Amino acid sequence: MNEKDFFKDATKDMIVDLKEIDMNMTNDKNNDMSRNKSENRSRRSIYNKIAVIVIVCVISLSTIGAGASAIYHKWSDGTRDEFQVTGGDMEKYEQSGLAQFPGDESGVREVTQNGVTISVAQTIIDNYYAYVSFRIEGFDIKAGETPGFETHHCTLDGKEVSNLSSFYARNVLDENGQPVFRDDELVQNYVLEDGSMEYHILLDSEGKKGFLQGKKLAVEFGDLGVYDDYLDVKVDNDGTWRFEWELGGDSTSVTKETHTVLKDTGAVVTECEVSPISIRAVLDISGVKNMTSDEKYAVLSGVKLKDGTMLTDIVESGNENTNTSGEYELLFTTNRILDVSQVESLLFWKNAGEDEDGKDAQYTLNDFYEVPFN
Repeated sequence: MNEKDFFKDATKDMIVDLKEIDMNMTNDKNNDMSRNKSENRSRRSIYNKIAVIVIVCVISLSTIGAGASAIYHKWSDGTRDEFQVTGGDMEKYEQSGLAQFPGDESGVREVTQNGVTISVAQTIIDNYYAYVSFRIEGFDIKAGETPGFETHHCTLDGKEVSNLSSFYARNVLDENGQPVFRDDELVQNYVLEDGSMEYHILLDSEGKKGFLQGKKLAVEFGDLGVYDDYLDVKVDNDGTWRFEWELGGDSTSVTKETHTVLKDTGAVVTECEVSPISIRAVLDISGVKNMTSDEKYAVLSGVKLKDGTMLTDIVESGNENTNTSGEYELLFTTNRILDVSQVESLLFWKNAGEDEDGKDAQYTLNDFYEVPFN
């Protein structure tokens, strides 16, 4: 029950109680007229108290109706960690519609099968990508096991949609804060502190701006278990968990035309677009130098903000292709939520890589081609 419904029910109950009190007092009055004055005083006192409570409830309802945006949600652990979001920013992203919580909607219920409950925890959606987090409760795994669904399907308005998905995991760290490896594989923990797990899906618009928003997403999970040595799912919990709701999101974006030459390659950046969790760039490659098969025209790293902060290595999944006009187009999602009004430039690698010791190098602006965005 939400806050508004709670106050409505509470007010209704108090009105019913008031009627019962009035009726009882009337009956008592008929039985004993000698108590008339005392009962009148009692009745007035009770009416006054109830009136005060009802007024408080009405004020509370008005406050909730007018200031619903002041009620904020608990973000999923995985979403918060993935985008490195802090408390103050959470409120801003909820108000803009970028962050939404479909599980609060009456039609998007949690589903329980054989003791395992799955619910929609949260979404982050911009013009090109949708990040969807599900919460899973009642499923236990042993240390070292990797959970998985035998099947999962995603459709938008009944049509298959491109997506990537996985269980959210945190790296297990040693006493020095370094990741732990076992048999050359990174050791990860899928179980959160409260015993639940999270499953994340990244939906791809395939380069069509605004394609995801306003469409009905249907997600169906089938049979839950753990992966065996052959990377097949050994099913522990049979069942089907299905969800369907309309996607929202934040349509904010800024597009800038430019003519910036990436000198060593000869490619020219002609257009850039930044949305809260995606970056798009268009390049003219008609004048590029001869390149080997493993070379790329441009490698996007991140952005520089107006305050001078450089956010590098923030691009994640995405697409690179030659469009119908013969231009080279890049579109990637980011692992940070960007305030598009604060982006000053895009950063493309001159020489991507690591230092000689194999550790992450400390990069400066000299390591990048800077493409103006203001």
